[in-house]
Amino acid sequence: MNLLKKILSQVSILIPKNTRSVVILTPWCSEGNGYLFYEFTKKYNPRKLEFSLIDTDALSVKTLRTILRAKTLISSHGPLSIKSRNQKLISLFHGIPIKNIGLLWKDTPSSQDRNWYKTIDTHCVTSPLCKIIFWYCWGLSEKNMSLSWEPILDYLDTIKSKKQDNYLQTILYAPTHRDDPSISEKNISDFIRSVENDTKNLYIISLHPKEKQSIGVIFSHLPKHIELASKNSIEYLPHVDILITDISSIYYYALYLRKKVFTYFPDREEYLEEVGSIFPYWEIFPGIIDITTSEITTLLNSETYPHESLDILRKLFFSWVNGSSNKNIYTLIP
Repeated sequence: MNLLKKILSQVSILIPKNTRSVVILTPWCSEGNGYLFYEFTKKYNPRKLEFSLIDTDALSVKTLRTILRAKTLISSHGPLSIKSRNQKLISLFHGIPIKNIGLLWKDTPSSQDRNWYKTIDTHCVTSPLCKIIFWYCWGLSEKNMSLSWEPILDYLDTIKSKKQDNYLQTILYAPTHRDDPSISEKNISDFIRSVENDTKNLYIISLHPKEKQSIGVIFSHLPKHIELASKNSIEYLPHVDILITDISSIYYYALYLRKKVFTYFPDREEYLEEVGSIFPYWEIFPGIIDITTSEITTLLNSETYPHESLDILRKLFFSWVNGSSNKNIYTLIP
């Protein structure tokens, strides 16, 4: 597969580029920064550029031809091996990382690994601190990063919160992906058992897109006050009172919206040993409160929460704003 990508990258150099063609590449095409930017261009496209949205999990000969002919590529999941030097790659990614990603996956990254991240011409970030994070994770230089924000933040700014009338609070549980689905199944099952009698609150369980098919059917029959999410977790976030997660980047979006955040991370020791975190002491972030199954309902119904310290962290990660992130990204297209 890697050899094929290298061949396609070399072939792409020989193919004339359509300077008006912009291809947005993202898995799960109905969600995330790539999809939201694509929807934005349907309403705002003063230069009459030709936008295509392509699912990277379902590539075909036709979509590859579209990619190879485009002058500009926009990715929601980082580098792109088949990008050639006569194309521009804009990276939107999908949040700010907490777990180890990129060059931090290996103790000694090879030159091939570093060159892969060099396929990114411009990576969009939300603050100077985030520039440091992606320099650390991907080896990107200052000139390869732009304070353009994320389309998800534009989306969150436009949504008005809707309260569930029949419940005291709405709580979103959104754990990150595990390579071993049995671990996710156990964590979620234990969580459900701990809240099954807390009928005054509504619980929404949002599975990672990679796990919806593998373990989603297991949780199809739940008590009335516990629901399996039918939409992207970001769509629920403005309407919930509390987010429970582990090491997912959805934490930052909850931080942006000033939501209460709790961490339920029963396999933390094993996960951090295997995957690791870019923050050695991430669990002491202001506003992150660790809970066990025996503490869940007690802490969720408590009225105390350190909102003041949370605002300090919010400024660090979202300290720069200048209008619409979608318009900022649009200006990056050559």
